[in-house]
Amino acid sequence: MEFLIVIFYILLLWIYDLIKNSPSLFYIIKKIIYDIYIEPFLRIQILLFCSFLFLLIKFNKRLSKIKGGYYVIYPVIIFTTIYYYIKDLFNININIEMILYMLENISLVSGEEDILIQGDIFYFILMIIFIILIYLYQKRYFYLKDLFYSLWIHLLFIIFIIILSSYMINYKNLIFPSETILEATEYQKNHIIPDKNWFKIKLNPVQSYFRNRWGYSFKKHSNNIVIFLLESVRKDAINLKQSKYFNPENPYNISIPFFYVPIPHSSNTHFTVLTGYYSPRKIHYFYRKINQTSFFQKLSTKNLIYELKKHNFQTYYITTNDTSFENEKNFLQYLDLKIIEKKDLEKYHLKQFDWGIDDYALYLKTKELLPEIQTPFFILYVFSNTHTPYFNPKPEIYNRYNNHTRKGRYLNTIEYTMDVIDQIMELYKKQALYKNTLFILLSDHGESFGEKGYILHDFSLYNEETLIPFVMHSYYFSYVFDKAKIQKGSILDIVPTIYDLYEIPVNYSLPGKSLFSSGYFELFLYPWGDKSKIGLIHQNDKWIFFKEENKIYQLNLNDQLIKQFPLNYELKQYLETWEPFEDLLKYEFR
Repeated sequence: MEFLIVIFYILLLWIYDLIKNSPSLFYIIKKIIYDIYIEPFLRIQILLFCSFLFLLIKFNKRLSKIKGGYYVIYPVIIFTTIYYYIKDLFNININIEMILYMLENISLVSGEEDILIQGDIFYFILMIIFIILIYLYQKRYFYLKDLFYSLWIHLLFIIFIIILSSYMINYKNLIFPSETILEATEYQKNHIIPDKNWFKIKLNPVQSYFRNRWGYSFKKHSNNIVIFLLESVRKDAINLKQSKYFNPENPYNISIPFFYVPIPHSSNTHFTVLTGYYSPRKIHYFYRKINQTSFFQKLSTKNLIYELKKHNFQTYYITTNDTSFENEKNFLQYLDLKIIEKKDLEKYHLKQFDWGIDDYALYLKTKELLPEIQTPFFILYVFSNTHTPYFNPKPEIYNRYNNHTRKGRYLNTIEYTMDVIDQIMELYKKQALYKNTLFILLSDHGESFGEKGYILHDFSLYNEETLIPFVMHSYYFSYVFDKAKIQKGSILDIVPTIYDLYEIPVNYSLPGKSLFSSGYFELFLYPWGDKSKIGLIHQNDKWIFFKEENKIYQLNLNDQLIKQFPLNYELKQYLETWEPFEDLLKYEFR
């Protein structure tokens, strides 16, 4: 009987912990349905656990005769209670890192013992109740044995019905696959060559995909938004596993393997991240007369910063370079962002280079800013070190690769910059802002080092320049139970994703969609400095249209050639004057 009491107590603590820390009751229902319906290994675990319980009940009389049984269950119950209490206190799983953190940060001598009473004391209340019940059972004040036996029999029957039903549902799906599984794109069905009908911008309404899919949103849990925008970092050049916070295996992360920029140029990416729209190639021409352009008049109430300010967000743009480059300062002031740039960071007396100042200045500025910042806030950090000439301020430390070669210095500088970002994340954690902040890590574009005949950026549509790293980090992403299904996205999707996560209502549509939506993926690619080519991504294929060569390349998302087509005259003439931004203007931001 004592073994059943221990198991029942552990299950009760687990259920309470799940309900207490879950984002919503709706989430719990969805999670249970998902686990039972999708995860066959979990069903096997449930079956084995139920079998184990049945054996315990079957041999209960013999087990209860073991001497000293009650002396065993007391320490088990106490240890389990402490485990859940500490788990609740630190909001992390019990591991070696957590134990070391406790040893380093909790000191009864230095007056920090108050942290020990911030957990949920209800765990200890449950423990006391159970110890009293065990004592009463020992004294035979009432018969718990029959009560426990009846409860377990009914529980086993219910679990058996659930498991049987889930197997029957999955069996049906194996025989009759759903239509969405068999669905294919038009060119896959008919094997046709793309035509001009493919080049129509589709606008998507902003919807609550996230809540519908997982049963909760960030509105009540997470107020702040921080974006780390790296300079010139391509996807295959960064080792995120070296990062403490942005490691793809971190349960708080959502990492998207195929994430793209439409134009591999910094100013264009900044524009899209802050507005959600395709950018004109030469965006700086628009910035010169920003108040005289009808386009920006329409955009003034249809951008991310405007929507965040309606919800009382403080908004910052912090960079180690000069915002006067390509007239970008005009745009940032137009959005009413608080600008902190190179000239404001020179007071830290760090090393400078042609493009900017050492990115460590962002750490020092954050250390200065966080104690006085008001929540909620939005901060866009723009880094500079990884832009050519790839400034590595500590070559004696960051030298995994050869610092005397361009690419070696580039890779070492990326490692340095990621260490700076981890240090900035530590500041948020120390200021108790970590749990209530959504962090996004990405790059403005990639960088070519001679691959396929391209150098630097601006000109190529291949993955070296258009495929970038992308990770979202939040404590509440630990509840997203099918992260692996989120495979593709672009910077056009960032704004609708934030609207979706925070349930910000907007009355206009965008060319991107929330990253948590499902279904069709489409993105247009076009280089900043070359009008001779245009790219298009349909689902799992990339198409590059070379107008001067009269060729169309069909590639997979890893840039491996699938097929080559001739570019017909009609499509070539159409593409001569077509650009996503110009086409978008015709919609007048509906």
